[in-house]
Amino acid sequence: MTAKAVFVAVILMAIVVLMDPCANASLKAKEHERPLSIGEHTVELNGMKLWYKVAGTGPVCLMPSPAWGAGSDLYFRTLGSMERIFTVVYIDSRGTGRSGRAASLQEYTWDHLVGDLEALRIHLKHDEIWLMGNSAGGVQVLHYASKHPERVSGLVLLDTSAVWDDQRVADIHKRIAKRKAEPWYEDAAKAFWTDPETDEGMAQMLKAIHPLFWSDPAKAERFTDDFAAGSASGIARAGKMESKRVPWDLRESLKKVTAPALIVVGDDDFVSSPECARILHLALPNSKVLLIEQCGHFPWLEQPEVFNTRVPQFLHALGLSVSSVDESAQASESQEQLPVIDVHVHALSKESFEETYEELRKHNVVKAIISGSLEHVEFWMSRDVDNRLIPGVLMFKPDMDLGKFEDLLRSGKIKVFGELVALSAGLTLSDPVWDPYLKLCSQYDIPVSIHSGKAYMDPSFKKARLSLGDPYLIESVLIRYPKLKVVLCHSGGEWHEHALVLMVSYPQVYSDLAWILWVDPNAMRYAREFLANAKTAGCLDRVMFGSDVCSMVPTHVVEDSIAYLKSLSFLSAKEKRDILYNNAARFLRLKGE
Repeated sequence: MTAKAVFVAVILMAIVVLMDPCANASLKAKEHERPLSIGEHTVELNGMKLWYKVAGTGPVCLMPSPAWGAGSDLYFRTLGSMERIFTVVYIDSRGTGRSGRAASLQEYTWDHLVGDLEALRIHLKHDEIWLMGNSAGGVQVLHYASKHPERVSGLVLLDTSAVWDDQRVADIHKRIAKRKAEPWYEDAAKAFWTDPETDEGMAQMLKAIHPLFWSDPAKAERFTDDFAAGSASGIARAGKMESKRVPWDLRESLKKVTAPALIVVGDDDFVSSPECARILHLALPNSKVLLIEQCGHFPWLEQPEVFNTRVPQFLHALGLSVSSVDESAQASESQEQLPVIDVHVHALSKESFEETYEELRKHNVVKAIISGSLEHVEFWMSRDVDNRLIPGVLMFKPDMDLGKFEDLLRSGKIKVFGELVALSAGLTLSDPVWDPYLKLCSQYDIPVSIHSGKAYMDPSFKKARLSLGDPYLIESVLIRYPKLKVVLCHSGGEWHEHALVLMVSYPQVYSDLAWILWVDPNAMRYAREFLANAKTAGCLDRVMFGSDVCSMVPTHVVEDSIAYLKSLSFLSAKEKRDILYNNAARFLRLKGE
């Protein structure tokens, strides 16, 4: 996430459409009706087996997958931020994912798809619903709204369009041509206009065109597993063509849709461009546009900080009561550069010092606990002109001479024992081989920082086992050394619930948020769930910020981690300040702010 990535609410015509305040009251009165059953469901509706998944809290919001072939896996794996605003009903559109295939390729028309959504609304027993859609899923939502405007509470339209005509096709050709310098251009440009009729052909086509959908294709690598989670259906693609869903023009019919609509678009989206957003904005009488810079077709993936912060604010402005949104507080908070203590930085090489140190300075990281080999840590400490660094040591197994270890503790050359990545050596902190070191740490009041959750499984670590990352496995240490402060790095990762149980049961246990604030959407989900549960359990005062920045990852993970933490709307401004600085200041016996 770059500092330049900011949102612009664009009014693309001179007329600004304001929402009637009276409509706001009506909207809020209908936000919650009947609660839905969370989880996966399959139901026979409209002559078709439909699969859907319910997640989140708030007004019910249907989100169909793009009916040209993709299932909903990408969306329910990566749109957790919207589940804090809506009860999202992710739907595998007919012919895709886990839903059934129609008896005929002529039964994939817009009317069939709209009929499926309407049948599901009736099945869910909701008189009015929100709808959300990305790309062709958004087009399906717009067709529904055109046919059933009285059933629509509101729309969230993510990079979609109201029109497909010759002018739109020409615009796509022009925008694709801007990528001519890219090595993947020829294959992508050719593949985009093909219509494979087999699943294998679909997979090949999607792989070829994938870079087109990103402003920065390098960011796509983080979401490889999410895009690969579900297969695309060649039958659905063939059905799209046989059912003659192209072209379409909804501009006139959308004028009767008076429900509030948020249109989100990336400024570098080649297929659902800002021009598409302009046309859609003019067609919908009660719409607002959120243009996200340096962004392609998937704004919640490519610019998550902007998306997760601004979308709730825009929905609030459109009349949706989002209890966690305080616009003025969030706006000032996003601009304020809070002091930060990063308790998880790695000094893995001499060469990475300058870039990492500058990144810490840039983001007001006033203190950072560093770990690496003794040689690298000493090198970094010798160049710490701002007195910013706190020395630790990275260790996989207890192979340091005990006398030397005690000298380092006594002299202050090790102020934190860790990060200890014991699982890579087939160990846990409870193994007796660590006891002499832990006894000295307890004696000298030195905190211990232990890796928890999964780790990078280097082939050279023959004894490494993922199961050894479970925080429960260190409980005997907490009993033997009740005064020893222990930090669970990564807050347990996959075992974040176990980490929280230890924190509730043992007041000497702290946690850091390193890695889980940025590495991928699944880890970021761990962070959300852990922080929400820690808040409920009253343990947020022992949660500390960490980035896990090292020579193996880009230094911008510091910025990404801070931005994602700030975007979590269920945390108050004070709770964020505590996590970013005050909790660690107290842990390290510094002066809190």
